[in-house]
Amino acid sequence: DTWLRVGLGLGIAALSSGLDQTADRWAQRRSGSKFSKAVAGVGNNLPLVVGGFAGLLALDNSDEHMSATSFTALEAGVAGVLASEAGKYVVGRSRPQAGLGNHDFHPLRSNNGSSGFPSGHTTAMWALVTPYAKEYDAPWLYGLASITNLARVTDRKHWVSDTVGGALLGYAIGDAFWRWHRGNEPRLSLSGDGVTMTWHTD
Repeated sequence: DTWLRVGLGLGIAALSSGLDQTADRWAQRRSGSKFSKAVAGVGNNLPLVVGGFAGLLALDNSDEHMSATSFTALEAGVAGVLASEAGKYVVGRSRPQAGLGNHDFHPLRSNNGSSGFPSGHTTAMWALVTPYAKEYDAPWLYGLASITNLARVTDRKHWVSDTVGGALLGYAIGDAFWRWHRGNEPRLSLSGDGVTMTWHTD
């Protein structure tokens, strides 16, 4: 079942590459416009904003359920960043701004940290929102996360398929952490002695 999901995810990302060139031409035509600047400004910063709020909520003991979910989201977000960085090293795909096309790959090179696939912003964003969306039955959060996808394409930092791959990876990581913590919830608390973490098992 796991390998089936991985294969399905890779297949979806591969199919989405058919939109890469068209979307990049669209982004080039709108480069520097108020729309592009607004979308890029919001979407590129959303992972930091959501991560910051998740950190504050994780420390808020007035709502233990929200605190536990926020801690799970933070874990997933960090794991998403690490996973995307590993993916960039393995895949080594050139970004749109390099002008080399969406089929330029240089796998397993030591300088692949700045390569394109998967998008780190979208991976982190989808990993962060998925535990909230699952726990509170809030699928609209995926719409919020997709703003980051749009921002990365509009800003010509990534191909469409980079962001689709990042979204699928982030969702999978967020879902895995959410399932792992169900019934075994972490709690963060802030006191004069520092930050402590406890585990509550249902």
